[in-house]
Amino acid sequence: MVLVGLLGSALATQVPSPSLNNLERAFAATGAARLEISMNGWAELRAGERTQSELEQLLRAASRTAFGVAHVAMQYTEESDMRMASVAFTAGSFHVEANVQVLHAATYLVATVRSRHADIWALQQALASFFAGGNVMPTITACLVGVVAGRLSPEEAQELVGSVLRVLAADMLDFYSDGSVVNLTAFSRMLPAGLFLGERKTNLSLSMRYNEQEGHTWIWLAWPTCAAII
Repeated sequence: MVLVGLLGSALATQVPSPSLNNLERAFAATGAARLEISMNGWAELRAGERTQSELEQLLRAASRTAFGVAHVAMQYTEESDMRMASVAFTAGSFHVEANVQVLHAATYLVATVRSRHADIWALQQALASFFAGGNVMPTITACLVGVVAGRLSPEEAQELVGSVLRVLAADMLDFYSDGSVVNLTAFSRMLPAGLFLGERKTNLSLSMRYNEQEGHTWIWLAWPTCAAII
């Protein structure tokens, strides 16, 4: 999948308000079959020693606030440099994994919400409610995952990338392709604020990878970038 020619920047005469709904619109433009939306969130909690019971109570309160789930199975681990209470459960169309991590320097509340069918607004609201249950505001990332049949030709890959950039009126910043993998970063005023990489601001990441065993090309479209949770 070597892209030939200039992909350039997509121009728009009118830019809608920044919204993650536009990320979903851009993914639809790829023509990929959507497999999952995932959203990660994390927030640092107020300083202070917390017992195992207090960590578990915090997770229960957040889970009840966001998903109406009060009775969840807890796991608790304790090591020399970290204590952690964690839960994993399914509520309706959401699969939730969350934990509270107590480190030497800080304590974090972390959650990942995934869904095959819910829209990105529903995940955003659920994640916001979860952290509201812990009385904190999270930092979040979002990623849509899907597949297209077969290996994309250079022309097909170029059209797919161009479709995403056009929908988001995005300026491409970095691009890489080796024939099987495509990675790019971009910036769009149609998405919420992102990150600074060096002196440049980015809030969009697109990756494509052909899986020879499956015969599919996998697509990840992420805001502000493909990132792992804490």
